[in-house]
Amino acid sequence: MYRTNTDPAGAATLPYLNAAIRELVVGHYHMWYVPMLVGLDLVIPLLRPIARNDRLSRYFIALSLAFAFLLPQAWDVALELVPKLQTLKEFVLGGCGRRS
Repeated sequence: MYRTNTDPAGAATLPYLNAAIRELVVGHYHMWYVPMLVGLDLVIPLLRPIARNDRLSRYFIALSLAFAFLLPQAWDVALELVPKLQTLKEFVLGGCGRRS
């Protein structure tokens, strides 16, 4: 007979509940695309007006370029020029930043 993951009172026990939540969040390896689909479902309504308007598209591309490429590059240059910024970076990021 099939055994359920419950105690005699019918409530789920804590280890089984933790495992169920972990499986819900992490998922199985063959279901890697499900979190991506959820993310796309959340982002597409925000990106639709940007894609329809040419001017907004140009602003979006410029801001994406600035925040994804130029800002990190400027931060790396600033870290090399001012050594005290490295201490600030380690304080803010908890020491998980890139080290050269």
